[in-house]
This record gives sequence, structure tokens and C-alpha cells, in this order.
Amino acid sequence: MSEIVNLGSDEVGEALRSVKVPISQVRKEDSANFAFQAAKDGNLYAVIVDQTTPPPLMEWAVRSLTNTARVIVMLDAVRPDLDLSSCSTLKLPAPLGELTRLLGYSFEIGGESMEIAPNGRVTIAGSPDYPEPPPSQGLSAPPLGGAIQPSSELVISSRQRPEVVSRSQVLLSIAGKGGVGKSLVGSIQSALMASRKFGLRVLLIDGNAGQGDARRYFQLQTSKLDQIPNISNYNLSTHDWSSITVKAKTLTEISELGVDFTFDAVFAPPHRDQSTVSITYPAAAYLDLIRSIQSDPVNTYDLIVVDTQIVETNYVNPMRTDFISPLLREGAKAVVLFGEDSQTFNNARQAIIKLIEESQCGTDQFGLVGNQLTKQLSETSYNGIRLLGQIPGRPGIGTIINQLGDASGDVYLDQAVTSIVGWAMNMQVDTGNSSTPTKRKLSLFKRTR
Repeated sequence: MSEIVNLGSDEVGEALRSVKVPISQVRKEDSANFAFQAAKDGNLYAVIVDQTTPPPLMEWAVRSLTNTARVIVMLDAVRPDLDLSSCSTLKLPAPLGELTRLLGYSFEIGGESMEIAPNGRVTIAGSPDYPEPPPSQGLSAPPLGGAIQPSSELVISSRQRPEVVSRSQVLLSIAGKGGVGKSLVGSIQSALMASRKFGLRVLLIDGNAGQGDARRYFQLQTSKLDQIPNISNYNLSTHDWSSITVKAKTLTEISELGVDFTFDAVFAPPHRDQSTVSITYPAAAYLDLIRSIQSDPVNTYDLIVVDTQIVETNYVNPMRTDFISPLLREGAKAVVLFGEDSQTFNNARQAIIKLIEESQCGTDQFGLVGNQLTKQLSETSYNGIRLLGQIPGRPGIGTIINQLGDASGDVYLDQAVTSIVGWAMNMQVDTGNSSTPTKRKLSLFKRTR
């Protein structure tokens, strides 16, 4: 029998099982990889997605599985960003009978074939007429980890990205282990240098949900914390990104650092004794936020710098699969930090391998930065990943504060971050003496005013 895989809510799966529709018995976290393997084997009959399906997973099913199986999409509103012409669609709310008919089943209640009544007794009046599975054309792996094993080496893959309206380059700050400078060097210092020394319009997004590092680093007044919007205030229905964006002028006013900020910010929820983050599905909120900014004609940001959670590869983390990987698939770049010991480098390498597999992006979208190094690295790239910079010692918050106040910073840090910004924005920059970097007018984007 061909497989019917539910990628939607558990309630839908249980309802179908209650009327004896043979939904595949597979753990929810394994369902995408199960469907992928069944499609490869020519044994996938149908997949079901609904409003609870993570957006990247829904996009994968629609774009990859429609040549292989019947894809049933259940939504209460139109998704204009998805071409559903090859799918079977169902407007919610709808009787379960409509879904079962799309799957090839019919029901008898009192001897007549009809839809399921709220309290009616349902019996099966036949079995589905399964078609011969079509060949698995255009099949790609799902954007979730699990059964798909990582390759041993990095490879440059061809990039097939969806068309995304974008007025801003996205730069992700990534690490496979904590304490290597992901937040300070990769995000805060990069946003600072991009805005102050290169004159770029920059938005810093603290995507480290549950930690709220940027709040602490910026020394925001404690009395103001509850008044500052954060990602948990973002409305997925209205997509109003500006309402949770804290402007540079406001940061200057509420920070106790006594310096002028030159970039805007979106904060993570406050970190309070490991309390539960007050947001149901952070990955969806962050992804929608960035997509909304990129597609908004009033957006004037040149660069969106995103501090991410640690990219761990030994389990499925939605902040990786449903946030970082989709952004890479749409053209984001990622600076990956590693430290002196070999374990942090290996963690960084494994993170890159996993992200390339999930996003199907290329190695040219990743750049490495070595931090806290005690010896000079001899290579300029590792496994095809460009080494953007190397920093001896450990730049701390004091260095960042000095730079915020226009004081002279660490020359190695300046060189590394100058290289990061130049690489991210495709700018020719001079890293030989970054205390006086080349400043040039930016003409990278054409905007609709």
C-alpha cells in the first residue's frame, strides 16, 4: 500500500485514523523524512499539510512532492506566495468528509454516502483506488533533519532559490558552540561597523530567543525593559515589523552606556532566570518578520544582521530548520565563529554541513572567523569556506563600548569585521589598516520610494 503522511496537526491525523483512513504511523518529528524516503521509493500516495505545518515544510511539500504524490493543503486563507495549482486545496473550516474524499475514500451513514456529521456514526464504504505512483521528479530533501545523514565533506551545491523581493542583505551570525563571539563579534560589532564606518542603514535582530543578549550588552535601563517591544509582540497576521523595531535614537536614550547608537534593533524577550520565552513558535515569528521587512517598499535597510541561537546538529531544532535554513535558501549569508580549540572548529564545520543540506545553498554563503586564537592560521579557506578573519585574545564588551564611543578599537577585530561587512555586501574594502577603513558611498540597491 502507498503511504499517506500527515505533516499537519495531530488532531487531523487522529480524526482520519478514527474513520480508518490508513495514515502512516510515524512520529511527528520523523514525518518529513519518512515522506521523503517514501517518495524516493515511489511509495508515497499523499501528504497532508495545514496551518500548523511550519512554513518552510509546507513550501518544501508543495514545491518538491507534487510531481510524486497527491499534496493536500488545508488553509483558512490564500497563500499568494505559494503556487498551489498542482495541489488539492481545502478551505477551512471543512467537514472531514471533504478531506477523506480527496484521499479517495467515501463514507456511508445510514446506507447513504454523505459527509461526516458532527455526532454521526461513520463507517467505511470502500477502499481508495490508489493510482500508480509517478516517478520522483524534482524531489529534494525536506528542511528538517533526522533520517537524512550528513555527508562527510562540504560540497558546493547548485542554488535554486525562490524569487524573493529583497531590499536588504541578511547576515546571520552563527556558531556551533557558545562563548566564541557569535553575539559580540558576529552581530553587534558587525552592525556597529556597517552603520558607523560604512554608512550603511542597519537593523540588528537579536534572534537568540530565551537569552536576550543584546539587552544586556547595550545596558538598557532596567526600568525601561518592560516598555521595550520584542519579538513576542510581533503579530503574524498584520506583519507590522516597525511596531517592534527600536530606533537608534531610542537606544541612545535608554542605554546606560552614554554613547550614540547608529543602528536600529529588534530584541529577543528578556532573559529572566531561564524563564519560558513568551512566544509560541519563535522560528515562524522571526522568519515572517525578516520576510516582511524585505518585501516592504518602505524598508530602507541595507543590511539586516541577525544574532542566532547556537546551531546544534544532533537534534531537530526549529530555530535552525524553520528560520536559519529558509533564510539561507533565500540568499542570506552567514558568518560562522569558532574558537581556539579544535572542538569549536569541528562544531562550526558540522553546523555548516547541516545547514547546506537543509537549505541546499552554496558554500560561498558562509564565511569563517576565528576568535580568541593564540596562533596565526596558515590557510585562507577550509573545505571551500573562506576565512574572513582571525582575532587573537577575546574582544569583550569593553571593546564594543569603546567602538560605540568612537574610541580606537582592537586592530585585529576591526580587520575581521571590516572583512565580514565587505564580504556580506560585496564591497571592495581595505582591511590592511582598518583603523581608517575605506569609506564609500553605497549604491547597491535601487529602491522604490
